[in-house]
Amino acid sequence: MKRVAFAVPTLLIAFVLLHAATITSSRISGLGRGEGLNRSGQIVEQSVGGEATSTWIYSNGERTPVRVPGSESTVGFGIDDTGRVVGYYTESRTGHQHGFLYSQGSFSPIEVADSFATFPRGINNSGQVAGYIYRSAGTAGFIYDGGTYKLVRVPGANSTFLLGINNLGDTVGYYSDATRPHGFLYDRSGTLKVIDVPGSRSTTLNGIDSQGTIAGTFIDARQHEHAFSYTTSGVFTTIDAPGAAGKLGTVARSINDLGQILIQGSDHFLVNVAP
Repeated sequence: MKRVAFAVPTLLIAFVLLHAATITSSRISGLGRGEGLNRSGQIVEQSVGGEATSTWIYSNGERTPVRVPGSESTVGFGIDDTGRVVGYYTESRTGHQHGFLYSQGSFSPIEVADSFATFPRGINNSGQVAGYIYRSAGTAGFIYDGGTYKLVRVPGANSTFLLGINNLGDTVGYYSDATRPHGFLYDRSGTLKVIDVPGSRSTTLNGIDSQGTIAGTFIDARQHEHAFSYTTSGVFTTIDAPGAAGKLGTVARSINDLGQILIQGSDHFLVNVAP
């Protein structure tokens, strides 16, 4: 039987320093919607448009389909360095949504007990999975590790979402309260740190590498969307895709252990941020 534990995080507030850094990027054209990125440069790609979503592993112009047999839609998100993918699928008959792990052509279920739907979002090389669930008590994050599911709820939050996990077991995501969405880091020791971009209306943390660098997205006071990186020393760097300044906006999708950040704006780009 799968066990579900509850985590009560210790809460800290992060102090963010604005910083001008050197940003280099390379364009990746032709992707639908990029999501997960691993050290080898493999990208989890989702289709854009249409009623059903399809997923592929994209690598050097080649695509490997990831489709749960009999599903209406298969939506992949995270990928580890061996090519394992996590995400969710929608049943054709009932419309119910379930989590999955894809590995070398085979699928395994990821399902948190007593949830309406399970949405795995990130996986590390140890097979730990982070994501979130919908249940009657509200939306909660979860960490799956060796047959055990641990639920994560930020104190005072209306809903909690985990979106990424690194190889050390540190997770990132966002929570919503009565004011707005806030980014947070929930580390392997159980400490939770709020990370909000100064002056932002919304902050979301989408991925974290093993050095502790975080990739995320924020909405500024003018309602414009920007990607950003955040380091363990508290340095924050805004990242805008070429040609995406203003209303088009830029979002950060993920970060790998080389520190490369996958962003999407006018197109998809792999970005490196140097201090």
